[in-house]
Formats: sequence, C-alpha cells, structure tokens
Amino acid sequence: MEDNAPQIPTSQEAPTPQAPQTPQQPPAVPQAPPESTLPPKFKKGLKTKKSVIYLIFLSVLIIMAYIIFIAITYSNCSKITPEACEVNKCGFSLSGFNLVSDMKDDCCGNEICEVSEVYPECMDCPNCDDENKCTLDSHDYNKRECVNKPILDVVCCGNTLCEEGYETSSDCSKDCPNCDDNNRLTADSFNYKTQKCENIVTHYFIEDFEEESVNWQSGGEGSWEVYKYDGNYVLKGIGYKWNNVGNNKWDDYNFESKIKLIKGGMHIIHRVSDVGRYFIGISENGLSLGRTIFPNAHTRLEDVDTSMSLNTWYTINIVGKGSNIKVYVDNKLMIDHTDIEPLYSGRIGFEILQNSEVYVDNVELKVIAN
Repeated sequence: MEDNAPQIPTSQEAPTPQAPQTPQQPPAVPQAPPESTLPPKFKKGLKTKKSVIYLIFLSVLIIMAYIIFIAITYSNCSKITPEACEVNKCGFSLSGFNLVSDMKDDCCGNEICEVSEVYPECMDCPNCDDENKCTLDSHDYNKRECVNKPILDVVCCGNTLCEEGYETSSDCSKDCPNCDDNNRLTADSFNYKTQKCENIVTHYFIEDFEEESVNWQSGGEGSWEVYKYDGNYVLKGIGYKWNNVGNNKWDDYNFESKIKLIKGGMHIIHRVSDVGRYFIGISENGLSLGRTIFPNAHTRLEDVDTSMSLNTWYTINIVGKGSNIKVYVDNKLMIDHTDIEPLYSGRIGFEILQNSEVYVDNVELKVIAN
C-alpha cells in the first residue's frame, strides 16, 4: 500500500499551475470581396481604367513607329545626289521627308538658255542657224525662241521678199510663189507691191475642142460633133442644128471664134437668155445683125454687103458692151450698132441653117472690164 501513495517532492518548489494556451493564428490579410459582390459602379470604373491604359500604350507604340518612319524617310532623302544645276532640299510633310529640287540660276544644264549661254557651248540653247544666208539668226532670251530675221536691205534669194526686177518663181521659188492657178480663165501674175498673187478673171469661157468632148446644150434636126480636121479637132455642124453654152449673167464680153463655111450659112448667137437673143448671120451673101424677143418677135437691125468665101477660115469677134454691139471679121469692123431695146446679158451659141455645113474652132469669151 505504501508503494501506491503519492510522493511529495522535498527539495523543489511545486510548479505553478498555468492556464491552457490557445493555438496562434497568422495575421489576417484583407481580401477583396468576391467579384460578384462588387458594386456595379466600381466594376464600370475598373473597365474604363483598363481601356485608358490600353489606349495610352497603343498610342505610344504608334508614335514610336511614326518617329522611326520619319527618321528613315529623312535618311533616304538626304542620301539622294542632286543632278547638275539642281539644289536638293528635304521637305517635311505628314507623309515624311520628300526631295524638293530647285534649279540654280545661270547654270548650264538647267534647260534654260540664259544670257550668258550660247550654242554650242551650252546645250541649253538651241541651234538657231536656219542655213539661210539671207537671214540673221539669233536667240531671243526673253521669249526663249529662235529669231531668223530676213535681210531686206540687199537682194537675196531666201529673205522671204520677192524683189521686182531680180526674182521670179522660176529662179527664186523660196521668195516668189508660183501664181499659176491652172485655170485658163484667169491671168496669173505676182504683185511685187503687195507681195501676193493675182489671178484676174479674163475669160468667161474658152474651148478649143482638143479634148474631143464639149458641154453644149443643143437642139434641132441636124448634128454637132467634135471632128478631127487637118490634124486638129473642131466642132462640125451639119443641117439645121443649134447649140449654146454659158451663163445668163454673162454681160459685157468679147466673143471670138474661127469659122469656116463649107456650104450654106449660120448664125452666131449672142446674149441668148429666156428673154431673147441677138444673132449674127454669116453666109456667102454677107453679114447681118438681128434680135429676137421670144417667142417670135424678130427684128433685123443691120445688113452688110460683103463677100464671105466658102472653105476659108475667118476670125469673128463680137464685142457687146452695154447696148452697143460691134462685129469684126479678121479684125476689121463690119457692124457697129447701138440697140434701143438692148439685151444686156446671156449665153453664146451657134445655129446651123438648113442644108448647111460649118466648122467652128477656138471659141473664147473675153471679159470686158468696166
């Protein structure tokens, strides 16, 4: 029993009883409440803040890239070597640095012919030599063009002046034009005062029948034909047949033709129109002048007793001016009549009488100038 009794320490103090200790916890860290518990206003502000940060970052990147781009364009622009007479500058714009070139003044190579420059030392200036000994050749620096001034104080073929007594189109075609207009009805000449061609109408009509065709109006029972006679073409009329050619407005003119009577007689029709006509009768018995007012008013105006031989060529001229009519045979005046009821204008023609034969050649109507 003694072994089981509690033993009391003798030499040591009894331990002071201690209260039981609570286990230590780490310090609490404040935590955001769960997102689901954030107020809506706070959520919206958070999103806006993130967007602003993103935009700032993106802007910085863009600015840095643009600065790099500008630096590259400037580097490229500054490396370009200028051409002759060029002054290069790098001009800035939003698209970067670009080359701006200016041309130096008074510089051979700037494509401008300046007063200090001449051809061929500087190819900016043109060659103004026109290879014409009759011109003074120079360059107008203001107008930037060649000047080839004719030398007019001396006779010179090539100075653009056709000089009277020295030059014609045949020996100086550079200065004198060929005034031939290929028209048989005009007289062609050069007027040295006006330096112009003059093509003056001298004829209303010319016909020599050498082309074997003729544009005549005709009527009647006989015939007219272009006929080769003695190596020459003539107009041959047989039997009663008339023809005419021309314009009713032909007024003052000198009719000329060669006539040969083979047999019988004929009329030369003068100033025929819708109103009437004159007719000059030609036969072995002589000459006559008559007038017809259509349809049938015939008037005998003049008769000339003269011999007209057969198979003989005669040159007949009928000159009508105003109311006066003159008839010439081989340049000899045979009729001179002033009509009191004149016909002032009309065509010309021929009328072969019954049982007659006539040859006609070289018909001309010369204009009588007022």
